[in-house]
Amino acid sequence: MAQTNYTPIQLYYSTTRTAVPSASSLVPGELALNITDGNLYFKDNTNTVQLIASTAGVGGVKTFAGGATGLTPADPTTGAISLGGVLNIANGGTGLSSFAQGDLFYYGGGSTFTKLAIGADGTYLTSSGADVFWSFPVTAVQNLGGGLPGSIPFQSQPSTTSFLNIGTTNSVLVSTGTSPAWSSTPTLSSVTATGDSQFTSTGSLLISTGTTLQQPVSPVVGMIRYNTDINSFEGYSGSPATWNPIGGNGTGTLINNDTTTNATYYPTFVTAYSGAVSTLKVSEPNYTYNPATGQLNSPEFYASNGLFINQINLSNNFTIPPNSGAMSVGPITMVNGAVITIGSGSRWVIL
Repeated sequence: MAQTNYTPIQLYYSTTRTAVPSASSLVPGELALNITDGNLYFKDNTNTVQLIASTAGVGGVKTFAGGATGLTPADPTTGAISLGGVLNIANGGTGLSSFAQGDLFYYGGGSTFTKLAIGADGTYLTSSGADVFWSFPVTAVQNLGGGLPGSIPFQSQPSTTSFLNIGTTNSVLVSTGTSPAWSSTPTLSSVTATGDSQFTSTGSLLISTGTTLQQPVSPVVGMIRYNTDINSFEGYSGSPATWNPIGGNGTGTLINNDTTTNATYYPTFVTAYSGAVSTLKVSEPNYTYNPATGQLNSPEFYASNGLFINQINLSNNFTIPPNSGAMSVGPITMVNGAVITIGSGSRWVIL
């Protein structure tokens, strides 16, 4: 209402919602109102109707499109707009419309997210390899049905559990390469015992057997084996250590025919004529032998029968050492051109 004695000014107006005055209805500079929307328009110098003011703010809202976001406007044209719906994953949302206290949000595969409700008191979060879930700690061993008392469960196939029945007394659990098995005579590539070992059976112990060429490449003092080349047990001993025969070839101590070693050896004697040999006796320097020359040395030779026997047909060459004496009972016959050489200062007497 205009004040008294004043004439009110009333603009061209419309009451139709969203109505906009046409350019033909206005002259340049003329104003027009939409009193329902609260919009004020004018016509500019290009004959274009422009919005210059609005109770909803300058320019207002013409339209709103949620597209593929998942959001929808309550009023897409004017005023304040309330958005509803769930924001999709592709637009930075979760695609989930609700959560409860303690829910866990995680990727569920494909193009979706999912949620896992809070677990019960005392549970822990674990994985199956494809999903996550809450689980109670294992507090007791689960009984596997199907096995006999004492059986051992094992995985015979990727999804199959089998049972190995208890083995016989003193049998050992071994591997066949594909499954476990019990064995009373296991074969092991190597055994190291750090304590004293005992073999209490009444049978026998089979040790390593092989040729001389098959002896260990890096032997250790104390090793023992059976050598098939010399048919004897041998042990790695001595200083410096070497492989030495230790008997057991069925014919007594190993005999080695030596005619080349130029050294003094000591013939051995025993203190008994029956039973096992426990002590060997030598007499150095009274009784010695040289393998290279065949010379046997003794300060005295005693014939209890009163006879010294010599060969009268000599077929081998021999040199009497210098400053030595030799004696034979003849006649002596030299066979096949054999020659006896008398050294300087030596004599050979033939009786």
